[in-house]
Amino acid sequence: MWISRDLARTDETVKADRGEATFVLTPKPNPKPAPAPADLPRNLSFVDLQPRGTDQLDHGPGLNGNDLAELPRGVQKLGESWFRVGPLIIYLRGQQQPDLPAKVEGIKVGSACARLHFLHATQQSVPAGTQIGTYTIRYADRTSERIPIVLGADLDNWMTFRGERVKPSRATVAWSGENATTGLNPGARVHLFSATWTNPRPKEPIDSIEFESAETPCDPFLVAATAEKE
Repeated sequence: MWISRDLARTDETVKADRGEATFVLTPKPNPKPAPAPADLPRNLSFVDLQPRGTDQLDHGPGLNGNDLAELPRGVQKLGESWFRVGPLIIYLRGQQQPDLPAKVEGIKVGSACARLHFLHATQQSVPAGTQIGTYTIRYADRTSERIPIVLGADLDNWMTFRGERVKPSRATVAWSGENATTGLNPGARVHLFSATWTNPRPKEPIDSIEFESAETPCDPFLVAATAEKE
């Protein structure tokens, strides 16, 4: 497991031209995971990202409060899809975050499915239509399928400021919220996007998923994934 942040530090002293100012960051208590609802469709299975997590919701993908701490945990419907949100996300390298891994392999699925739903976003931005990463589907028979992750189509920059709008052409805005950084910028919001991939081989079991960054200025992150059978 790759957790690159200094999660224990709660205070920081910043020197200024005149005097000295101390800022104390007080962690918020972790919200309790929501229980699985009674109307949860039976044809879903949730991909467990936790063994491959590289950052925590409470601390990432930004720093100093620019995080996903307000995102509810547990099983819930976000946008048109169901997801199970855990404490860890898979956060990958971009040109602004060179210390993160460029690729995470072995995200276990272990079943056949007709569709995969991804709850994801990215920090930073590039021109719409730029491929910023790839999901590679590894089937049990050792074949694979590659899914390009394209900014402006499958996801977008997670943060918007007053007057800005995000509407990816192949995805939906699944969740919008706030954090300490948006609180300093009136009208700012953070967002997650839900994108669905239709499996061309729905009868062949999927062994695992590989998530890879194209190492553009964007640093993409995956929050949850769900496999849906017919």
